[in-house]
Amino acid sequence: MKDFFPSGTPHFEDENIGFLDIVLCSLFGPHKAQEEALGLKIIDPERHPLVCLYSSSHFWGISHMFEDMGRVITSDGEAQEQATKDLFEKLTVLEEGMKEFFPRGTPSINGENLGLLDILMCALFGPYKAHEEVLGMKTIDPERNPLLFSWVIAITELPVVKESTPPHEKLVALVQFIRQNALQSSVA
Repeated sequence: MKDFFPSGTPHFEDENIGFLDIVLCSLFGPHKAQEEALGLKIIDPERHPLVCLYSSSHFWGISHMFEDMGRVITSDGEAQEQATKDLFEKLTVLEEGMKEFFPRGTPSINGENLGLLDILMCALFGPYKAHEEVLGMKTIDPERNPLLFSWVIAITELPVVKESTPPHEKLVALVQFIRQNALQSSVA
């Protein structure tokens, strides 16, 4: 990364987001939730300061939704209530922003024009039915967030997404596994 950022500070604009950005965001965006769930340090700021700076830059605001969703899945009680509240606040802000950019509703989505945000929203909320089944609550709701919900549905209905998405039962098992392990490790 030092070769890419000789000044030591990554800078992001919509026009220069590339493959490295997508990969690093996918891997390290939700690192705090992953660290909390696993009980391991994933990014050590002393050993990897640029990765830490990169993953916490202003562009990765969406990563906070990953962190909140991770906390919703891996916590109980008051901590889960706070994580849910934080997630819903961010979803409301995103919904309002979408209304400004897309006053006639959800943007047109097909397999040819998926962008970074489409991919991230699919990764985060594509398994919303599994989240609902395991958590007993709706993380994304057509009444509370109609544009976001219709956006996620449009993405998950794409043939390429349908083909690459694991069966519902496997998603439920994965979310249950993550939740149970996190709750057990927080008790120990």
